[in-house]
Amino acid sequence: MSAKKLGIIGGGGHIGLIHAACLASLGYKVAAYDLDDRKIKNLQKALVPFYEPGLEELVKKGLEEERLRFTGNPEELSDAELVFICVGTPALPDGSADLRQVERAVEELARLAQGPVIAAIKSTVPVGTNRKLSQQLGKLGLSHKLTVIANPEFLAEGSGIDDFLKPSRIVVGGEDPQAMEKVVAVQSPSAAPVI
Repeated sequence: MSAKKLGIIGGGGHIGLIHAACLASLGYKVAAYDLDDRKIKNLQKALVPFYEPGLEELVKKGLEEERLRFTGNPEELSDAELVFICVGTPALPDGSADLRQVERAVEELARLAQGPVIAAIKSTVPVGTNRKLSQQLGKLGLSHKLTVIANPEFLAEGSGIDDFLKPSRIVVGGEDPQAMEKVVAVQSPSAAPVI
């Protein structure tokens, strides 16, 4: 995929930051959005909020090459063609996943999108979430602007960069084969099996 620009929602967190830095290292222009202003200001100075081998170097390189940008302004994602959703889905008291952050991210992205956009959900979500999100967008009259694709991550702390750049597998799901192909193409620098 020759995406002009990629976006990350939750770009200051562990999963989002690794994705942003690795995608920038592969040559993509990446806008990493996060709600935490302090985190964004630090990341703009290449101050990474946690230790992950090789991450600080990738962030510095991405910033220096102007391929990686950190922002607290969601409108900077409005022209992205593909946005990875990397927000928290904490457990509710009954053990189910709290999907409110994912739902808000998808809705906000659809409202801001200047053109068609693919939302690849990296967050841990239950089966059926794509359909639920698509229905939610339909009720809001926004389903024509956004295609939701499931794309769970398999990054382990301490090996996140290698896990991204040399994945053992790429899992993708959705109802739009072309959108799924684009999500895989962006993340497949190696010949990882696609599931």
